[in-house]
Amino acid sequence: LSSVRRGYASLRGSGALPRVWPQGTCRAVRVGRLYAAMAKLAHGDGSAQAADAYQFLSSMLAKHGDTVGALHAAQRCLDARQRSCPLRWEMPVGDAHWNVALLQFEQGAFDDALVNLGRARMVALRLYGEGEDTARIDLAAGRVHRAAGKRKQAIRCFRHAVKMLQRSQGFASLETRAAAHECAEVEAAVGVEDLDQVSKEDWELEGSRELGERKPGHFMDDVPRSLECAR
Repeated sequence: LSSVRRGYASLRGSGALPRVWPQGTCRAVRVGRLYAAMAKLAHGDGSAQAADAYQFLSSMLAKHGDTVGALHAAQRCLDARQRSCPLRWEMPVGDAHWNVALLQFEQGAFDDALVNLGRARMVALRLYGEGEDTARIDLAAGRVHRAAGKRKQAIRCFRHAVKMLQRSQGFASLETRAAAHECAEVEAAVGVEDLDQVSKEDWELEGSRELGERKPGHFMDDVPRSLECAR
């Protein structure tokens, strides 16, 4: 307790904390900000401990409705994760991209959310291959496309997610059936010609994969190459 008090006093003296909290700031958010400030002072802004603190602060801000502040804290968490993980292909980095994408989706920044979902998918793909983890990210990307009004891209993501979930869990699992139902809802809102075009593009994409070629088709192909992680 004495060490905590000394740390708090040093933070006060260094000007890292405001002397007066904004009116209406809840206790959980104040604790989160103290936690982040102390972790930054003790371990550095690019440490894993600071990333944990920013993640906690982001969750508290999001829980109390401050999505702008939560996104800012989540982005600082992502920066700290990338600096503390030298390879950048570790699951904490992927989780940080996922959290940022969710908050960007809440604010209507669909393109930015897809960029971070794509980066989270690349991390999961490198660590675990195609499976449940990438399927859940595909589901999230399909929902982002659906909210943005891009139904064909949403169908492509949902279909791929259903395929991977069926392969790993079986078609009778609740998660697979829920994904298939969501895909069917989007397909019902699309014309027959558009569905045929999506099916044709999927067939051509599968053929190009067997030949070892790369053709546009997955939602990752909609992500600007300049915004992708370094391979």
